[in-house]
Amino acid sequence: LEATARHLSPDAVISATKRIYDMGNIHVHLDLIAGLPYEDYKRFAKSFDDAYGSCHMLQLGFLKLLHGSCMRAEAAKYGIITCEKPPYEVLSTNFLSYEDILTLKTVENVVEMFYNSGMFTASIKFLEGYEKSPFELYFKLGKMFDETYPMGSLPDKNGKYRLLYDYAKSFLSEQELDAFSELLKYD
Repeated sequence: LEATARHLSPDAVISATKRIYDMGNIHVHLDLIAGLPYEDYKRFAKSFDDAYGSCHMLQLGFLKLLHGSCMRAEAAKYGIITCEKPPYEVLSTNFLSYEDILTLKTVENVVEMFYNSGMFTASIKFLEGYEKSPFELYFKLGKMFDETYPMGSLPDKNGKYRLLYDYAKSFLSEQELDAFSELLKYD
């Protein structure tokens, strides 16, 4: 935040956001930006976990270095490499490799499909209890997504349900899988 001239306390922002979300009468949409100075993959995952569950939509975005911006002027200082064409999106930094960015793009896809869509509320809530963190859940779902839908293809509605079922089948007992199947039907 300091590197981008924003003097906020992340803890205060999350606390205030959580209070607003808990009121239940305001739609909360949070954006996380990957590629900011000093934020590596592990810290981004923590930011994700901190924000998760305090909003209705969690948007993962990627730093863009627009001409004339302070960040563009300091790009070399942070090892930021971007696309040469608009929107000048970050490809890597001294803190995030290109592979890290690609992984976060996959996490972004599955967050859109399973959290932001609002279609899988009960199923996702159930699966959250089996992972160390929300980020870990979406990371693992993302790996399965990439294996099942290579080259950027997207599943249809039934394919999304199948992906969740297959993911759950990889570690749930038969009884737990039966319960999970009922949640998928409910969703």
